[in-house]
Amino acid sequence: MEVFFSSPWIPAEWIKAHGLSPRGIWPDPPGNLRVAEGVCAFAESATKFSESHGDDATIFAATCDQMRRAFDALDSRHKRLFLFNVPATWQSGVARAMYREELRRLGRFLVM
Repeated sequence: MEVFFSSPWIPAEWIKAHGLSPRGIWPDPPGNLRVAEGVCAFAESATKFSESHGDDATIFAATCDQMRRAFDALDSRHKRLFLFNVPATWQSGVARAMYREELRRLGRFLVM
């Protein structure tokens, strides 16, 4: 199964270690995007991409409000979605522990 992810903070190696094929989500070329006013072009592109790949898993990184809202909009319609919470800082032990726990949680998702 292919697993699509939206951020470099989600390690492709972790997905591959679970026997799956990691694939990045890349936004459409600028001329192809038609987004609603006030919507981040990348979040909109990731949402549309996920909708068109319903059989595959998609991992959204919670690095901004737009990506969190895109995940929320899709959550009720897709079974294979995961929201990866990325810490805003790396300078504390708490942030490293949070990232480590998110990797564990992602691992549990990937074996389902």
